[in-house]
Amino acid sequence: MKKAIIILVIVIPLLILGYFIWKTVSHPVLYDGDIPSQEITQWQSLEKTRFTLHADIYTLTYQGDVVLGITGAGPTVIVLLDDGNITVHPDRFEQSGILHIGNGVEMGDEEPVFDDLYTFNNAIVRVNPRDRDIPPGTNTGNDTLLNSAQSMYRQKHSRYLVDNDKVRIPKEHVRVIDMGIGEKDLLIIDSDMQKSLFYIQTD
Repeated sequence: MKKAIIILVIVIPLLILGYFIWKTVSHPVLYDGDIPSQEITQWQSLEKTRFTLHADIYTLTYQGDVVLGITGAGPTVIVLLDDGNITVHPDRFEQSGILHIGNGVEMGDEEPVFDDLYTFNNAIVRVNPRDRDIPPGTNTGNDTLLNSAQSMYRQKHSRYLVDNDKVRIPKEHVRVIDMGIGEKDLLIIDSDMQKSLFYIQTD
């Protein structure tokens, strides 16, 4: 009887605590917990824009149409509607593979080969509003661009950093880059706790 009580009082809570620690370490939280989930209250189309996003694991270069998704905390969604290039260093990523997206998101057993250079035809970038590389520009109010950006966002936004129809604000120095590279998508998660490179396969 005493052993059963010890198991209930001590062992089970320790197992539960260990489980939550494991979940935290294996799936690091990428969003800022101090900022409540936000609605995108404004979409802003910019004139043709040239900019670069650079980190030690990738360099993204782009010139074309850009639409910003803006919340009460500031811009957090960058939609790139034209072609761009990204150079990646696959050996510098801590985690890589194929994500299968159906009813949920699952990591596949495949070990894909990644290239050093990709051309993408569209991309969605999630950033903290204080990211210094958010492209500046004049709001053109181009309805065609706004509609295209919102349509692309609706297709992809449910994959990460969301709370139903609202978005979670990434922590500072966190970027999530989702690029269409033809028949599949390329996903980069860039944070201090997690640097991941994935192909995305929609099942």
